Amino acid sequence: LDGEPNRPFAFSWANEPWTKRWTGVEDKVSGNSEAKTLLSQEYGDEEEWHDHFEYLLPFFKHHNYILVNGKPMFILYRIGHIGSNLKPMIKLWRKLALEAGLPGLHIVNTIGNFRYEDENTAALEKEVHLDAAFHFWPQLFGSGFTRKGLKADTASASDLTELLDTYPTQYWGAFTGFDRRPRDSSTKLAQWRTVQDFDRGLRCSFQGMAGNRDREIQKNLYFITAWNEWNEQAILEPDSTSGFGYLEAMKTSLSEFPISLISPLEEKAQDQ
Repeated sequence: LDGEPNRPFAFSWANEPWTKRWTGVEDKVSGNSEAKTLLSQEYGDEEEWHDHFEYLLPFFKHHNYILVNGKPMFILYRIGHIGSNLKPMIKLWRKLALEAGLPGLHIVNTIGNFRYEDENTAALEKEVHLDAAFHFWPQLFGSGFTRKGLKADTASASDLTELLDTYPTQYWGAFTGFDRRPRDSSTKLAQWRTVQDFDRGLRCSFQGMAGNRDREIQKNLYFITAWNEWNEQAILEPDSTSGFGYLEAMKTSLSEFPISLISPLEEKAQDQ
C-alpha cells in the first residue's frame, strides 16, 4: 500500500496446507514425516470470511490493483479445497464489494493439477459460476490435458474447449521451465524450456490469439510461470545461465504481436 513498486498487481490466494514436502497434499498416513502438515488451511465461518474481505479491501481500492470491467480481480488456487464453503463465501464477498462501493469482484479460478486432486472441483465450478479461469502452465499437464489435446508444449495455443461452457473467459499462459528437485531430490520429472522454446511457444500462442476471431475478452491477461520461482526452476528474471534471454523473447514476441483485421466485406456480413 506504500505505492512501491509502482506496478499493476492482483492477488492469487494460494489456499492450500503448508506441508513439509511442499506439494499441497496433506499427510494422510500417520507417521509420514515427509508429508507432514506444517500449517493446515482452514476456512472458518462467515465472520472470518468477512475479516478476510476487510483485509483485502484496501488493496482492491489501490490505484494499481488490476480491474476487469472496473471490478478487482481475485484469483483462487484450489476451489475444490474450499469445498462447500465456496458458494456462501463468494456470495458474501460479492455482497461486501457492492457495499464498499465497488461494482463487484472478478473471481478467477486456476486450471492446474489440483482440478483432479480435489475431487469436487468440477461440481463446484458449475454451482458457483466464477467469472473466468486461467491456464496454469505446466500444471495443465497434470489436470487431464495432454500435449496433443492442448496442441502446445510451452504456452496456450487455444481456449480449453472442454471448459468453454463453464469458463467462456479463459486467460492463456506459458512457462519457462519446471523442476522440483531443489525441493525434492527424488523427483524424476524435469521440464526444461530453453529461451528458444519459450520464444517459439509465445509466438505460437500470440498467433493463436490473433487467429481466433470468436474469442471475446475484455482484458487480455496472460499468466507466465514464473518471475522467480527458484525452488521449482521457473525463472523469467535474468540469471547467470540465460541472462535476459526470456525477457528479451517476451519483449520481441509482444512487439511483433500479429494483428487480426476484419475486411469491410466481412464486417458487412456480420452486421446483417
